[in-house]
Amino acid sequence: MVLKIVVAILGAIIFAFYDIFNKRTIPDKVAYSFFALSLILTFFNNIETIEVSLIVAFAILGFGYLLYKEALLGLGDVIELASLSLLLPYFSPLYPSQLEAFAKIPFFVALFLNSGVFAVFLVSIYLPFKIKKIERKDRKTTVLAILLFALYLLVAFLLSNMLSIFGIVFITLLGACASILMIYSKDFKEKALKEVSIKELEIGDIIKPIPEKGINEKLVTKQLIEKLQKKRIKKVMVYYNLPPFSLFILFGLIAGILFGNILLWVAKI
Repeated sequence: MVLKIVVAILGAIIFAFYDIFNKRTIPDKVAYSFFALSLILTFFNNIETIEVSLIVAFAILGFGYLLYKEALLGLGDVIELASLSLLLPYFSPLYPSQLEAFAKIPFFVALFLNSGVFAVFLVSIYLPFKIKKIERKDRKTTVLAILLFALYLLVAFLLSNMLSIFGIVFITLLGACASILMIYSKDFKEKALKEVSIKELEIGDIIKPIPEKGINEKLVTKQLIEKLQKKRIKKVMVYYNLPPFSLFILFGLIAGILFGNILLWVAKI
């Protein structure tokens, strides 16, 4: 188990490194090698664990590929999540919550939820520094963001008898982060756009759709490039400097190993 934990953490660090410093591009050799190693190590478990591991991993690959085709998740992220689920199908955290003992669920659930929580918190901290001034004046969005935060506060208040101190603080901070994302997300997407020629496009890039010209796809594939060429579209807007989800996976993995599903710490037992 120690070997698998070490491999999982090192693998997640490598994925995060490429995601941050290689233009959000994880080399195919790195991704597939990590998956192959994880698959080999899986067969050192008992039969029941092997079956669960394979089912969960390939379910992640199948569903994740659909998200990838919709440009909602990178293919490298999908392969990383599937690989980590193979390495750690079930795992007892070092410091589990009291609820952890009552729920024997695949480690992937904790990993995915933890990663999502870190994504919300870290991106909401990053955006105000990236976008120091909101260029558009959208009072409606601001009001909705304030109402959203108020809703989170109301939920925390109404459920205060059922929540731990961590749970109350967690929900309050989550509400604040969700409100910040609502205010800044549109400006960030606009600033993340960069005009490039068709020749500069790479498979896996994410472009802004051009519905008026019949281009509704976001994910750049060989077929999309051919379609753009047939329509004689010379330049498109590509999203660059998007948040590195592999970094959130790394943090979610470490949190999972230490504390399990951090959402289970919200309830008071």
